[in-house]
Amino acid sequence: MEAFEPPKYLASLIAAVNDGAKSAQAGAFLFLLVGLYLLATAFSASDEDLLLGKAVTISQIGASLPVSFSFAIAPLVFVFLHVYTLVRYDMLAANVRQFVQELRETVPREADRERCRQLLTNVEFIVTLTTPRGSALYSRFWPWLFRGMVAGFPVAVLLLVQINALRYQSELILWVQRAWLALDLVALVWFFRRNTLDGSAWPKRRPARIRRWAGLLRAPIFIVAVNLLYLSTVPADAKLVGFDPAGVKLGWLAYAGGNPLDLLLCPRLNWGCRFLRVDHRTLVDKVRDEKALGVLRTNISELVKAATAPGDNSEQKAEAKRKAMAAIEAERKAMTAIEGVFLRRRSLRFAVVAESRLYAADLSNADLSNADLSNADLDGADLRAANLFSANLFGANLSYAKLFGADLSHANLSHATLPAAPLSDANLSDANLSDANLSYTDLSNADLSNADLDGADLRAAKNLTQLQLDAACGTNVKLPPELSDKNLKPCPLDAWKH
Repeated sequence: MEAFEPPKYLASLIAAVNDGAKSAQAGAFLFLLVGLYLLATAFSASDEDLLLGKAVTISQIGASLPVSFSFAIAPLVFVFLHVYTLVRYDMLAANVRQFVQELRETVPREADRERCRQLLTNVEFIVTLTTPRGSALYSRFWPWLFRGMVAGFPVAVLLLVQINALRYQSELILWVQRAWLALDLVALVWFFRRNTLDGSAWPKRRPARIRRWAGLLRAPIFIVAVNLLYLSTVPADAKLVGFDPAGVKLGWLAYAGGNPLDLLLCPRLNWGCRFLRVDHRTLVDKVRDEKALGVLRTNISELVKAATAPGDNSEQKAEAKRKAMAAIEAERKAMTAIEGVFLRRRSLRFAVVAESRLYAADLSNADLSNADLSNADLDGADLRAANLFSANLFGANLSYAKLFGADLSHANLSHATLPAAPLSDANLSDANLSDANLSYTDLSNADLSNADLDGADLRAAKNLTQLQLDAACGTNVKLPPELSDKNLKPCPLDAWKH
């Protein structure tokens, strides 16, 4: 075999290409690591972390941010590194194209050209751009590996992080993430417009250019369309159920047209849910006296029932009332040792908070429509002007909760305990209050139209008028002696109430 040395300029060009490849690969390795870190952060952030806004450290910028903000800021770091890597690959591609042209013009024999190619660094991008089909280095795998690394992986990371952030229900974070995704897609279109992996030049004729643009833009357009159509926060009027009320599976068309996160991923994999699940937990910000938690866990509903039960023994009734009021006062004092979580104006639609304890939580103006708060302890919670439309509050404890101006229409308050919970000006139209304990509850100006009062205890309710009562429905309602149930009609059977 004849000795062969590449021309001097070609040898220098090979060295330049190899140096550029090392720099580009280092950048690619860095953004891949950041992408993996971003995925780990997104998947490890629990629903409780998001609810309470706990801080996480983003090592790339050396800062600790609430986990909710990390969903918006960390993707920006990732996109910046990705775009920088694409720029490095673009500059490398210019050197590679010059190498291919110089190789073709200065080295006539194919065997010698193959030797020159062997001097290049074994990087999939360089191999893709320099090796013809007959070369020993050629493989169809390398172009797809490069596309997966610089295009598929970053887009998948941004989409997965966005899906994980949907449960936080922040429109601001959603649109910030969409902006980073759009920036990343624009950078990818720019890069692959300038660098065709098959080595072909951009066509000059209009029909060929249209076909090339169509091939280049179809994936980004599809990603944007799916993102806008499905990867959004849960709307207020959504129904996150894949079955009708009778339990019959929906038809294929309705099923296919529904959100795949709600119909497939969330119910089957418990991932991709667009709502928070923080059930069976104690959720408080600070506890200054551990004894206070014990007092708050005491169930005073039985004492309240005894205080309002009918009977002729005035001394026993007075003692029962004293014990009930003392228990309520003890709860009130224990509440001063608790700092509740701050959830004011938060969007918590469809959230599952069943059997959790949110003592003194600030939920004023929060959107809890369709949320599951069954058997939750909301003792002392601030729910003023909160949206509890169609929320499930079955068996919930709302002692001393502030419910002024809250929307409880269509809510299920069956078996709920509401002693001393102000419901003045609250909207309780169509609410299910069957078997609810409303002792010492202020109902002034509350809207009780069509509210289900079957078996509800209203004997010690405050500021309840006959006009309010007549607008409701129900049977076996326990009323104070000054009010009459003669105008109360039985409630119509309703599947969502019973």
